[in-house]
Amino acid sequence: AAIRSFTDGPIKVLVNSHIHSDHTGANAFFANQGALIFAQENLRLDMITPRRPGGPAPTRDPASVPVVTYRYDPTAPGEPAVTLNMNGETVDFIPMMPSHTGGDTVVRFRNADVIYIEDFYRNFGFPFAAQTSGGSIRGMIEAVDLFQEIAGPDTWLIPGHGTLIHREDLLPYRDMLVDVLAQVTALRNEGKSLEEVLAANLTAPYETQGDTQQSKDRFIRAVYDEIRDFPPIVNGRRAMPSR
Repeated sequence: AAIRSFTDGPIKVLVNSHIHSDHTGANAFFANQGALIFAQENLRLDMITPRRPGGPAPTRDPASVPVVTYRYDPTAPGEPAVTLNMNGETVDFIPMMPSHTGGDTVVRFRNADVIYIEDFYRNFGFPFAAQTSGGSIRGMIEAVDLFQEIAGPDTWLIPGHGTLIHREDLLPYRDMLVDVLAQVTALRNEGKSLEEVLAANLTAPYETQGDTQQSKDRFIRAVYDEIRDFPPIVNGRRAMPSR
């Protein structure tokens, strides 16, 4: 409905910023109307690879699966994998390092000076690195650093959840990530269990009224799990330990 408020034309291009259903759930709807779906290859693999040997594919509708894929190049962070010139605008699809997930893409509108940064940042709750889908807390720090390079001081950044921000608004967020990572690392290296680290309440200096215990605990668990024996990404996913 929002799209139809400014155009009656067909939707030609759809980019999946990451695997989560609130960002991919309408793939088949748009594909069946002729849209071409773009995404990182890790996202496509995460969609089609069974969760267990011989099991069904997570995504059963072929129309939901991205058609055009690309990979993140660690030697060229911030470089677009795809550039489209449409309706007087130049649009870059920029694959990101494993961060929120292992298949993230941000979208830059050069002429408008706007970057859609999807779910790397939210101004409520604590960061969410979806590790089973390849996410990484350290990668989220790298992503914030990259936004300082690819965004200008006046560039509007659009989060997947939250309000519009500029790049300097990400700096306190980065400081929090770095601080909590350092503290959890120190505690785990001292032999502290996850339960002991959770009880240390390391997020207390950064809490706001809207934060939930679930959000805090999920964040600390992700940091704790990443410090040691962090599984590699295989077919778009990490084999994280179950709890």
